[in-house]
Amino acid sequence: MSRRQISARTGSSIRFAVTITVVDLLAVRLFPAQGIALFASMAVVAALYFLDFDGSWRERLSGYAIATGVGIAGIVTGVFVANPLWVAVVTAFLVAFGFGLARVLRGYVARSTIGVQLAFLLCLLTPSTSADLGSFIAAWALGSVFSVIAALTIFPLRHNGQMRKAIAIWCRHASELPAAFGSRSDAVVIADLQRARDDLLDQSAGTVVRPGLVSRRMRALQRMQGQIEQATRTMADLSTLNAPDVAAGAALGGASRDAFAVAAAAVEKGEGPVDLVDVGGARLRDEHAAVKWTAAELAESGELAFDLLIRHPSARVLSISADVMQNLAARSCGVKLSGAELGLDVLTSTSQHLRDNLSRNSIWFRNAVRTGIAVAGAVLVARLLGLEHGFWVAVTALTLVQVTFTAGASSRSAIRTSFGVVAGVALSGMAMWLLPQAW
Repeated sequence: MSRRQISARTGSSIRFAVTITVVDLLAVRLFPAQGIALFASMAVVAALYFLDFDGSWRERLSGYAIATGVGIAGIVTGVFVANPLWVAVVTAFLVAFGFGLARVLRGYVARSTIGVQLAFLLCLLTPSTSADLGSFIAAWALGSVFSVIAALTIFPLRHNGQMRKAIAIWCRHASELPAAFGSRSDAVVIADLQRARDDLLDQSAGTVVRPGLVSRRMRALQRMQGQIEQATRTMADLSTLNAPDVAAGAALGGASRDAFAVAAAAVEKGEGPVDLVDVGGARLRDEHAAVKWTAAELAESGELAFDLLIRHPSARVLSISADVMQNLAARSCGVKLSGAELGLDVLTSTSQHLRDNLSRNSIWFRNAVRTGIAVAGAVLVARLLGLEHGFWVAVTALTLVQVTFTAGASSRSAIRTSFGVVAGVALSGMAMWLLPQAW
């Protein structure tokens, strides 16, 4: 684990510990009625544990405001559907299923789906009436306000801007590659690209959670990171095929250089408009020119023509990468582009991600169904048995089924979570046995 990762997690831990302590002490005084103070505590858990994400202060403020609103909506829904029992169970399934499917957006959106359900589950499993609605909302708002203040002031996360800078640095190094092909500086530029890629990956690992796919800008940034990982390996391989210094190749290389420069400036700025380089046109002109000089070389020396054809594609591949990066950079600035010819249309719609996964063939859909069944079953059992702390049964069930993307990772996550639950219960039982007067 890098120092940046340790620093981010340490800051997050301190931020959470300070906030939950202050909120607990304040909520108990303001809301002495049993169970109400727990809403304030869960608001802190939702915001600073499940929704502790990076970005600009505007992005984080918007995220926390949405989470607070969703929590309040969950409180209102939970209070009015808590009885009869069958309505509570059916609603619990639908809510858990919906948030489970939303995990397809990944990143902090996926992680927050547990936190934003806490208020709803509390209402289903805490004895309450509509008269308690105001107190529940006030307690949740108290915890949310203190969480937002803490998130913006106590070791705030600002890695999103640093990630943009890291991407821009990589693009600037990439803009040097067209001129470096076939020269001694080739290896130096490749080494710079690899270092810039490693720094970007370190920046990404240092965030508490990745941005995810909730907006076009976030999806573009995530796609740029993936493109950089792939393109760095490809460029290292292409550097062994030094492109010939022919006029057509130089013109295409110039377009690639300018496109990478545009990508660097745009992604670092973060706002549009962005004047894109016509790399596609340059590539088409290069294709026509390549046909002509190939025919001319074949007429004179077939061996030289084949050698040129073998070496030249490196310049064309580089131009495609440059075109993709400048398009993604523009999207990360909020510019709407078609991008069909570059295979970038998958970035255009958040709702399309959800619709594409409304199928039993989708791992996200199957996990959402499992989540709904688990939570609904937990609510049913806790209510039928009259468990005093049934809320924790539902939270445990929800946590166990909120797993990662692959089946293998799901098993590992479930085992780790189960072990944590058992260890927590054992430690709590031991504390209650040793210190019965405290309980």
